[in-house]
Amino acid sequence: MKKQAIYILLMLFLFDANSQPSVINQECKELRSKVSEYGVRDAALYSYQLQSSYLEFIFFYTYNDKNYIFVSFKTDLNNLYLYCDLPIKVIEQFLANPGTYGEKFNKYITPYKCDCS
Repeated sequence: MKKQAIYILLMLFLFDANSQPSVINQECKELRSKVSEYGVRDAALYSYQLQSSYLEFIFFYTYNDKNYIFVSFKTDLNNLYLYCDLPIKVIEQFLANPGTYGEKFNKYITPYKCDCS
């Protein structure tokens, strides 16, 4: 668990290293750091569980009574993408409904992509 937290923090610092700084990017970096550092990781799905051609892992977090998801894509392992303010019902549908995780990710999670990523 500690290795995963370190990995997330490292990914957060590497994110957007080549882009020009902006107020929005700074706010997004701060949100990522706060969620990964102070939030509670409720669940995780790894590549072998997802069996997806493009999803590497998904971490589910709760921070300040809101639900967040960090996602790593196999085609972009240098970046983590953050999805914000997911209703618990959406997460339950993603986890329980039939279909592949890739299909369910596009249907349930993608609409909640933060303006940060």
